[in-house]
Amino acid sequence: MASAATNTCCKLPMRFSVLSERTQLRFLLGWGVLLTLLLVQRPLAAPNLWWHLAQGREVVSGTFFPSRELLSLERANDADWLSGVPWYLTWMLGGNDALSVVPLLSAIGLLAYTSARVPPHRLLTVLLGPFPLMLVGLRDGLQPVPQWFDLLGMLSLCFVLESPLSERRRCFSIFLIFVVWGNLGPRPIWGLLWLLVHPYTSSVTSSTSRVASERHREIAVRGADSHGQPRQFFLLLIAALLGGIITPRGIWTWRDSAILFAPSAFEDLAIFGETAWYGSFQQPTGWDAAEWAFLLLGCTWISQRGISSSWIGPKPRSQNSSAQNERGSFLSMRPSAGISILAALLCRGNLPVCSLWIVLDMLRPNTSSSGNIAAGQNPWRRGSVAAMFPIVLVLAFLDAWGFGPFPCRRFGWGIAYELTPQLLDARLLSNREQPVVGWAPDGRSVGIVTWLDGSVTLADHPQRALLGGRGAQHASLINDFLGSHRARYRRDDGTWGGWVRQLSAWNVEQLFVPAEQQQLTRALLTTTWKPVDLDSPTIPFVSAHDARFSPFVLEVLQQRGFVEAGPWQPTAEIYAGAGWRTDFVELLGGGPDPAPAILQSQLFRSLDIPMASLRALLPIREHIHHWQLTAEFRACQNDLVYQEWNQFGEASEWRRQVVHSWITDEARSVEYPWLMLKSKADPVATDAWRSSIAAYLDGRMTDALRALPRQTSQQRYAAAMLWLELGNSGRAYAELEALASNSSEPEIVVAAKSWRELLEPFAGRSMGNE
Repeated sequence: MASAATNTCCKLPMRFSVLSERTQLRFLLGWGVLLTLLLVQRPLAAPNLWWHLAQGREVVSGTFFPSRELLSLERANDADWLSGVPWYLTWMLGGNDALSVVPLLSAIGLLAYTSARVPPHRLLTVLLGPFPLMLVGLRDGLQPVPQWFDLLGMLSLCFVLESPLSERRRCFSIFLIFVVWGNLGPRPIWGLLWLLVHPYTSSVTSSTSRVASERHREIAVRGADSHGQPRQFFLLLIAALLGGIITPRGIWTWRDSAILFAPSAFEDLAIFGETAWYGSFQQPTGWDAAEWAFLLLGCTWISQRGISSSWIGPKPRSQNSSAQNERGSFLSMRPSAGISILAALLCRGNLPVCSLWIVLDMLRPNTSSSGNIAAGQNPWRRGSVAAMFPIVLVLAFLDAWGFGPFPCRRFGWGIAYELTPQLLDARLLSNREQPVVGWAPDGRSVGIVTWLDGSVTLADHPQRALLGGRGAQHASLINDFLGSHRARYRRDDGTWGGWVRQLSAWNVEQLFVPAEQQQLTRALLTTTWKPVDLDSPTIPFVSAHDARFSPFVLEVLQQRGFVEAGPWQPTAEIYAGAGWRTDFVELLGGGPDPAPAILQSQLFRSLDIPMASLRALLPIREHIHHWQLTAEFRACQNDLVYQEWNQFGEASEWRRQVVHSWITDEARSVEYPWLMLKSKADPVATDAWRSSIAAYLDGRMTDALRALPRQTSQQRYAAAMLWLELGNSGRAYAELEALASNSSEPEIVVAAKSWRELLEPFAGRSMGNE
């Protein structure tokens, strides 16, 4: 035995075998904690965070029906009515910090659970492959939201099914799990599916320790065999079904769970802003990190079951590793694989549970013997495992540094920028003498307004509307806004439309629209609804005919002029967390987080002030380069070049050249046909001009101005635009005033006069400050 152990150790990669087994285990667990920290620790960004906290606050205050208390249109009970209570109590205990530690502690718990179920000789491979993929796939579900209880329910169910319990205790435990799950988690149907496709008789369990005694194993095998009968199977299903209906919603709990499992099967979601409801791999913005992780995890799972039915590593010499058992394992996983993949395709919100489902199936216990932590007898395998360490570590660091699909998911602490409730002007919600009803198309906006607990009661929440069959009404209202259907009209399905009629029926007096829904915001600008806040990612709108909000409308009109044409010079400090968020990457010298600036720029673009959008991006563009920051910068330039062409009859050469720097000739004729109308040759494409544009694209505004010549009207107009983007309204006004009286190009004269009129209220103040 000693000789065999020595030979095994000598074949470990990178002199890892010189360490004792306990030291090896400590190293691997430390490696797992490092991965957990890098992949999970992020500012909380769950869109419905505040909504669930508000629900918990209502329950703690004494109600059994939180949604009915918070929403004017809701009449049904909540099945998961207790889902917000633990998180609200956590908030009361430690506020922002207490909530922020929930994902990290949960992930560490999963690490302990995984390491306890994996034999030592397999732990190395698990921590390099499935475990980090699982963390990325389910980290959205680890946040303090009800989906966390779905994950806990799956783990509890798996533990009970693999424990050597008597028939009565097992059924009673299943009943209790589903009672708790139905009142806390939104999708107990996952547990029912696990019971259907993964009978507990398929797992021969051992104790939670790595090396189980033969006596305990024999008891477990006999228990599994004795209970592996149809009678026991149906008893478990009945216990689960009965436990799931012990909620205020009753038998409808299973209906609600099925709807949330596959929202697209019950409602047309094309118009809603709830991205978690759409199917995975179907987002127009491309795949995100969770989808890539799930894809790789699924491929690993299928290959592991289909090729060897065991982990990479030394295979146990026992009857369980026979070809018949391997074939049976592969055939038995097909319905499980079908459900998890189908669930992911039906709803992106299922990805966390799908990822956990796969890993739980991969971690099903077997009777393989323990051994040293090895990478396998094959030298190629040992080299592959050794190479995986730096690869996984680099990918984890890149993800933590913000170079993944989500720039806002950088290594940090607290609440994400878009969820900070203080960004919404609380004065709009403070008039308690005249309570009003508001409407929002997304859960984040509903949650923020509800949590602030002012005089505004929201009409509905998207999830409650989906469960209550009101989704079509909200989708029709959004379509009416987008289609400018103000007056009453008859729809094709026979119902009456028109946003005035619908809002009047719901008594809505305020609207709250997320900055990401730019099309809806632009549509509202053409109506009598006016924005009354420029700082919040949730834009509040009020009616221009409502005298109560006239001061707010006037104030925001002045602010719009100031950020678009006034001496506004934002700095990176305005995007700091202000006590709500700590960006560890910035503290380590990685530059500011681009996500807040991108969101602020999107807000300004939706309000049709694209110059303010460029100003909002400038303090971040000066420090870092990120692909999504570049994409937003290009979107601003596209809006500005179209604005010039639309208002002045011709886009300036500066904007044309900037846009042409990243589009091909073919794209110009397809995406920008109006830019092809100018027939004369470009008179300013000099080396100095190109150097100025290159510096500008790189965020070096001073160098761009220094390199820009002032010989033609187009060049002087470009200088004015650069001064304006820098917030120096006085210098921009001086350049434009000279152009308005001296330029020979009619388009430049029109543009200079238009900008000069906008700058005039601020020019004197700016010039006086110089």
